[in-house]
Amino acid sequence: MDFINLLLSAIHPSGMWASIIFGLEKAIGTYGWTLIVVTILIKIVLTPTDFVNRYITKVNTRKMGVLQPELNKLQKLYGSNKDMLNRKTMELYKRENYSIVGTCFGMLISMGLTMLVFFTLFGSLNKISSYKIYNEFEILNTTYYEIYDAGYTEGMSEENLTALIQESQESVITKYGEIKTSFLWIKNIWRADTSQSIVPDYDSFKSLTKKLVLEEGSSIPTEEEYNTVMSSVSDSYAGWNGFYVLTILAALATYISTKMPEWIAKISAKRKKVVYTPVQQNKILSYIMPLVMALFTLFYNAAFAIYIVSGALFAMLIQPILTIVVDKIDKKIAKKEEEKKKVSYSRK
Repeated sequence: MDFINLLLSAIHPSGMWASIIFGLEKAIGTYGWTLIVVTILIKIVLTPTDFVNRYITKVNTRKMGVLQPELNKLQKLYGSNKDMLNRKTMELYKRENYSIVGTCFGMLISMGLTMLVFFTLFGSLNKISSYKIYNEFEILNTTYYEIYDAGYTEGMSEENLTALIQESQESVITKYGEIKTSFLWIKNIWRADTSQSIVPDYDSFKSLTKKLVLEEGSSIPTEEEYNTVMSSVSDSYAGWNGFYVLTILAALATYISTKMPEWIAKISAKRKKVVYTPVQQNKILSYIMPLVMALFTLFYNAAFAIYIVSGALFAMLIQPILTIVVDKIDKKIAKKEEEKKKVSYSRK
């Protein structure tokens, strides 16, 4: 059995995210809370870029509000001459220090870093998930055959063999209870928080671990080898792995976090007694993003779903704070710019 275990052995995932997750899990003790802590740390690190993006957008939105009457005049004067209109518009932007590129650049930097983290962490958690599922089988396989090999003798009666197999299966069930990675209502966070089984069947196991095996040079057990060890665990831990809670939370939290800037802007406009002009792109994102996040939680492991939900909840909490800070800073700067203009006009 040592030779078989050596062939089956999967290499521990490496890389930045794997090192952070495995390292924190040793200190925290559970992968569920580890992923929540990792999410909060990521969001804290990315908050400055989000702040800068919001600030640049706020400043340029305010400037555009000031420039709009001038732009309307230029449209009336040069509407029939596109080249002249573009030239005069650029001159106005330059004179008033308004930058379209600056707004886009800030947004692209913030979005680019967010997407980079999202997909690199997604890939790492998928690999960790495959490793953990594979590693669970390795441990249970060893547990099963430690009992079986120790008690098996050639020519033993069928009754004794049946009792030995039962003892081996019971030891596997007990061991799985010790090593399984559950979190709150989720029985196995390396599986989706859905009605799928807690323990993967052979086809699911093969599909989930195939890429890991190909990359690391390990081998996949045969269906008979797998079922010999895992069938008793599947029977003992039958039922749904989860209840779609993370899917619902991901959709709701993402929707609220994408709509929150709009709601805050409406409240601010009402307080200032000005007309609120909705941004069409936000309406599209408010429906697309919750759907995308929900699909990720449905078709991939609950570990990544925990990251999605935690991130969306953090965004809900931090957005009002960022908005208040950005508004206060912009208000002070706008006041200073107005005072400079007054001084400039008085000198003239």
